[in-house]
Amino acid sequence: QRQMCIRDSTNIIKHSNGDQCHVYLSQDEQWLLLTVKDNGSSIGQNNRKVLAGNGLKGMEERIIKVDGSMVINVSSDGFVLDIKLPSYMI
Repeated sequence: QRQMCIRDSTNIIKHSNGDQCHVYLSQDEQWLLLTVKDNGSSIGQNNRKVLAGNGLKGMEERIIKVDGSMVINVSSDGFVLDIKLPSYMI
């Protein structure tokens, strides 16, 4: 989980053009939920879109291996990454 937060933070610094980032972490009996939001322009300059080559593909592959999920939402308000991992991971 720590590595995912580091990777997310690195991606935000490099790619978002935003000035705010919020990280939310919660847990219930079955799931650990991590949400990372920024207020940047995820489409960015030159109509650049969020691509798997931005490090997200490798993260998603590792998350799927442990039966988790990753959802990316991009809007004019910024970028939102939701990660869901089984609670037994911690």
